[in-house]
Amino acid sequence: MRPNTTTAPVALITGASRGIGLATARLLAQRGYRIVITARNGKDLSDAADHLRPLAPECCQMTADMGDPQETDRLMGLIKEQWERLDVLINNAGGSHHGRDLVNIGPDDWEQTLRQNLTTATVVTRAALPLLRQRGGSIVNVTSLAGRQHSIVASADYAAAKAGLIGLTRQLAVELAPWQIRVNAVAPGLTATARVHARWQGLSARERTQRLATIPLGRPGQPEEIAEAIVFLASDAASYITGATLDVNGGAFMG
Repeated sequence: MRPNTTTAPVALITGASRGIGLATARLLAQRGYRIVITARNGKDLSDAADHLRPLAPECCQMTADMGDPQETDRLMGLIKEQWERLDVLINNAGGSHHGRDLVNIGPDDWEQTLRQNLTTATVVTRAALPLLRQRGGSIVNVTSLAGRQHSIVASADYAAAKAGLIGLTRQLAVELAPWQIRVNAVAPGLTATARVHARWQGLSARERTQRLATIPLGRPGQPEEIAEAIVFLASDAASYITGATLDVNGGAFMG
């Protein structure tokens, strides 16, 4: 049963123009949430909003760099003006340089990767707190298998940023508990997004076999499977879970 649209919870998903972010926004919309989506690519974001509106007619979109405090504050102002509430924040925005060794990662590359994957989540969370504190809520940070163990494909800057996001999750779970704000993380492994598919096509049959051999279930995950875990942690079904990182990787890492 869908909630009454005048009282339905509001969810903000960053990096929602495709992949895991879009799958999460779609699932939240199916569960009756009012949806706010952001991304840096305006065309992809508009396409995502058009896709979501049959499920969430009030879907709100904003093309912005969520690592910029001014843009983030502007977004929160729009949410407050339109709905006067925010119940769920999904920090999904991120990005990486594939397969670079540390000696090939320049200072600017390092700063950019940390900004996209860690700083942005911090900036958005800080801006969202006044709304989240009004009635409590849930934050889910999308980290990575690379933040849980060494990676054969991720760069050091990406691994460091995603590990930092796990640490941030634990710290904020304690800081925000007095306001009944839960903070958790989901750590996907190899996931069949469009970006991963493009890289997958460039691998030899042997390399693909080697990658799949590290996954006990023997296949990549689907964005919809990651979204199910994110939405579970965001929902009242996980009302007594905070500070946790849920591994969704087919058994590649068992913490």
